[in-house]
Amino acid sequence: MAEEETWLPEGEEEAENVLLREAIEALRGGDRAQARELLTRLLKANQSDALAWLWLSAVVETAKERQYCLQMALKFDPQNVAARRGLTLLGFLPPDETVVPFPLRQREWEETLKPPVEEQRPRGLKRIWANSLGRVFSVMLLGVIALALVTVGYVRYRAMSHLPARPGGTVAYATRTPTLTETPFTPLPLPSLAGPTPLWMLLPATYTPTPLYINTPHTGIGRDAFRSALSYFQKGDYVQARIQFEQVTTYEPQAVDAYYYMGECSLLLKDYPAARAAFEKAINLNPNFAPAYLGQARALRLINPAADVRSYLDNAVSLDPLYEAAFLERALYFLDQNRYAEALADLEAALAINPNDPLVYLYRSQVQRKMGRNEAALESAEKAHELDLTLLPAYLELGRAYALNERWLDALTPLAVYVQYKTDDSEALTLLGAAYSHAGDYQMAIRHLDRALGLNRKDGTAYAYRGEAYLALGRSKEAIADFKAAVAYQPDNFEARIGLARAYILDGKPGNAYLELLKGETTRLAKTDAQKAALYYWTGLSLEQIGDDSSRQAARREWQNLLALPESAVPVEWRVEAEKYLYGGSPTPSPTKTPTRTLTPSRTPTSSRTPRQ
Repeated sequence: MAEEETWLPEGEEEAENVLLREAIEALRGGDRAQARELLTRLLKANQSDALAWLWLSAVVETAKERQYCLQMALKFDPQNVAARRGLTLLGFLPPDETVVPFPLRQREWEETLKPPVEEQRPRGLKRIWANSLGRVFSVMLLGVIALALVTVGYVRYRAMSHLPARPGGTVAYATRTPTLTETPFTPLPLPSLAGPTPLWMLLPATYTPTPLYINTPHTGIGRDAFRSALSYFQKGDYVQARIQFEQVTTYEPQAVDAYYYMGECSLLLKDYPAARAAFEKAINLNPNFAPAYLGQARALRLINPAADVRSYLDNAVSLDPLYEAAFLERALYFLDQNRYAEALADLEAALAINPNDPLVYLYRSQVQRKMGRNEAALESAEKAHELDLTLLPAYLELGRAYALNERWLDALTPLAVYVQYKTDDSEALTLLGAAYSHAGDYQMAIRHLDRALGLNRKDGTAYAYRGEAYLALGRSKEAIADFKAAVAYQPDNFEARIGLARAYILDGKPGNAYLELLKGETTRLAKTDAQKAALYYWTGLSLEQIGDDSSRQAARREWQNLLALPESAVPVEWRVEAEKYLYGGSPTPSPTKTPTRTLTPSRTPTSSRTPRQ
């Protein structure tokens, strides 16, 4: 690091520098919320801005959040003395003789950030660091630390744009500058989640434009208008940004990037016809401009999800073979069409370009689930979650994958986090209720399943899981009602039909149970050995409880059929009971539990799409 560096890059300011300057000015004016919002926008556009991470560490609320911001600053600038000093002051790094304190030289613009007078620092550290950024940061950090009184739970700040940053200078439209490899970094251990993440830490999961990786050179009035438009765009004022970009085109009719940004603004404003027109103009001006084809494909799909946009996506990929966003969008197009092999191929191509993109792993998990590769789907979901702990849809996908692999206890935590922020997702609430049921917390299961059914009264899977919870609590009448509803909405749900028979047995109505099991639909649905075992076991039990001689004789056939199945398909408890009924003894069956078998939802969890951030 240079001996003296400015707190903003010299020369003509880019939009990012303008945003950083405005954030600093907001902080100087005491508007910490505005400063935090501006820094959040800046980091959303460029995750690797170490300077922005430093300033963000001065406006977050807790020591845990400051720790993470400083770690990110150090990750992207391993020689950053200010970040290292901050982590040392917070106690997350041991004292380092090479990082020395400094006398505070207050400047006029630092007065609003001036902390209480410090006590004299320990002796033994002699070299004085002369970097002005370090002085400003440390003054702010010490003041913030003094005000931090409460520690809350922490989830990593979501800052990655997931797309390569635009390189400086002018480059040809059909070429791309590869993303730079990150400096190897081992993060310090972070505290575990102890409470809800502050909502500002979760960036909106809405459509975010693809960063433009080239800009047309602008001159004169057009340059000023473009800079103004880009500033509005970075601030999220898409109405004014579109007006300004349109003004650029009056001065420079050939400005492809201005038309492209007009299209992006229109997408964000949900003015899809205008977006199409702007992207089409960009394509007409430069047929080799890959981002415009991607924008046009997105606009068409937002107008009509069934639109055939394959040609636009193919053009984007062929014009720029390193365009990760184009591969990802085409993978989503294939996924929506159930063309899983092609979707998986595009996701692998995207991973080859950017192996650290959590969205690619998220979508790969969805594709693998659809292909029935449940273990692989779980690995992908875990990787997506590991790469971005604030990617909210990854919590749902992780819960789904755990459930499909019958790791219900593991599914509890990610699903519980997800529903804290997505309170209207009936599928997530259903899965969480099922996880609580498998964990033995039936009251919590019913509570979440009630919420799920409040959102979707026709969810047969939710009725079936709630019926299981009622059955475990011995509440037979509620269980009967729920299993009946489950069968009505999902006639092919074998487990719900078996559950209804079990509920009748618990309610003292073995005849009704036998009639339910005798139905052709239930017999037809018993295809696997495990399902046949359940059918034989509960049919035999219902006949035994009917109690007359002919019923007991019929029950013997069911027990014999059960014992003839492979041992791996029959729970040990069921086999023991069958042998006692056949050969003597006093079996004590319980209709409230199905040994070693779990209710498998007939509904396959649907894929969800997380727009590119």
